[in-house]
Amino acid sequence: MRLAGKNCLNLIRFLIGAGAAINLAGREQALGNTTTRLRQYPGLDHNDLIIALSKPFRYKAPLMEESVAFLTEIMQAPQSGKPGR
Repeated sequence: MRLAGKNCLNLIRFLIGAGAAINLAGREQALGNTTTRLRQYPGLDHNDLIIALSKPFRYKAPLMEESVAFLTEIMQAPQSGKPGR
């Protein structure tokens, strides 16, 4: 299968974006950050996730609900004086 044009560019963006997120989360966790979470949404790229925050497109992914839940959890956690630890 040969990819060309827009399809190829979208695949490259998806792979680079996902790879960067995976590497960053792994590094954060290796450093002991306990608040780092990696959530992947198969079939959706960065642009799709941004769009999924908009009310008309929230059916694409539960991103808003999961983000609110994560932020609520972090804000209610006891503070240790060190971010993410």
